[in-house]
Amino acid sequence: GYGQALEFDADANEVVDLGTPEPFNFTDGFSISFWANIQDWGNEWGHAMVATYGEGMGFSIRRGGGWIAGLQGKSGTGLSFTTRGISLLGQGNSEDMIVNEPAQKTWTHIVCVYDKANNVKSVYYDGDIVQSSDTEPDAELTEATANCTLGGRTNADNSVYENFFDGMLDEVKFFDKALTAEEVKFLANPNP
Repeated sequence: GYGQALEFDADANEVVDLGTPEPFNFTDGFSISFWANIQDWGNEWGHAMVATYGEGMGFSIRRGGGWIAGLQGKSGTGLSFTTRGISLLGQGNSEDMIVNEPAQKTWTHIVCVYDKANNVKSVYYDGDIVQSSDTEPDAELTEATANCTLGGRTNADNSVYENFFDGMLDEVKFFDKALTAEEVKFLANPNP
């Protein structure tokens, strides 16, 4: 807040590189919280807001789409919480959880949670749960080799940025635990 948000122009290929992936290779439950003001969501998958990436490893929060969205009965414009190594229960090797599209051209508080103890992935908008999905028991995030980035992601060998986001991000926070619904509500509105 307070005028300090990061602004990303997808056409200018703007990314903030947070560096080495080690602090973001969560071995247990984890949560990622941030405010997003999406300016252009586009009609293709991509638009990574927060990501570590390497072929078959890491996590990303991005625009979903493609065949995975169709399998889950979603449009190709939803938000995807992708966790490599953590598959949805009964979905084969599907590691993408596609939820309804977030609002555009306004601020939305987004929280993505992986609760390893209870085998659940959840996404919240503005403190309210959008969707929870069961995961395969005792799944672990596949360790990433690519840097953690905001506003895009690196390619599989960490040499080029891609999948650029168009909008603003603010108050990006990483937690090495699964946040509770009460904690998520507090982050979205600490002064009710």
